Amino acid sequence: MRLTTSNYEQKYEQALLLVRDRFKVGRSYQNENGKRVCVIANTLLGFDYDVFMLAWGKTVAEELTSKRDEHPSRPPHPLSISRI
Repeated sequence: MRLTTSNYEQKYEQALLLVRDRFKVGRSYQNENGKRVCVIANTLLGFDYDVFMLAWGKTVAEELTSKRDEHPSRPPHPLSISRI
């Protein structure tokens, strides 16, 4: 079952709230490629996957992004683990 855009965005906002409890989070914005990016703990995280992973772990991040995207899961951004 795929997530609607509205449900996906609600999950993203919930994840950001959880991440904000642990880290300094900057504003999300779209980069030149149209992908949403966000600065967390002074590190640029390139995709929603990273926010979901920090909030709920790898399994949930993969599940949420695979229900939304054409390309199921992707590996975590290297900085999302090494710098935080």
